[in-house]
Amino acid sequence: MNTTTASNLKRSLFLITMFIVPALLSFLFYYFVIRTPIVNRDASIFKSLPYYGPKTLDNKGDTIYYSIAPFQLITQSNDLFDSREMHGNIYLVNFFYTQCKADCIRKASEMLRIQEKLHYLKTVKQLSISIRPEDDVAALLDFSQRAHNDKTQWIFAKTEQNTANQLAGNNFLLMQNDTLQHDSAFVHSAKTVLIDRDGRIRGYYNGDKPAENNRLMDEVKVLAASYSLGVK
Repeated sequence: MNTTTASNLKRSLFLITMFIVPALLSFLFYYFVIRTPIVNRDASIFKSLPYYGPKTLDNKGDTIYYSIAPFQLITQSNDLFDSREMHGNIYLVNFFYTQCKADCIRKASEMLRIQEKLHYLKTVKQLSISIRPEDDVAALLDFSQRAHNDKTQWIFAKTEQNTANQLAGNNFLLMQNDTLQHDSAFVHSAKTVLIDRDGRIRGYYNGDKPAENNRLMDEVKVLAASYSLGVK
């Protein structure tokens, strides 16, 4: 092989590496992850997840979507959790009651399944908020250990009762998107809320139902892929 041929071969390999391979990977990513069949197998176009909550317009007439207000919690490790930590990550948020039996155990089992299925998506995290004000850090830690959670991906946290109710109803808008269960002064919802990396609500799912959680996982993949390709 002469020098010219070798040089042309290297140039061709360089072009393939720089342009064709990324294009092929992007196509495969779109075809197998982003297309609507991941969520709705009867369709074949890109699915953009909806935005929930009130919308406003800025001075230019562009839509400003609702985003959750700042809040703080105490985690099972007795650390402060600030909602600003959510930015840049996709969060699955739910409210739980440590004293409930079958429902919460089933819900925790489903959350564990989600954790195991989506473990490769490092920017996807789960946040479970206790609605029981007398729960201390030890109770949270015990519940989290029974749930076998990965603390880096799934956080259990608590706050005051009124704050928890405000978060559920007014911040995550569960009063508008769910039939809430009331146990004394506690507001309890089985819904899981999908929050994008900009703090906006993108979906609601029945957290104790496997079929709904399958839909949740599919839509998390869609959302994660949309960020990878710059499509929101």
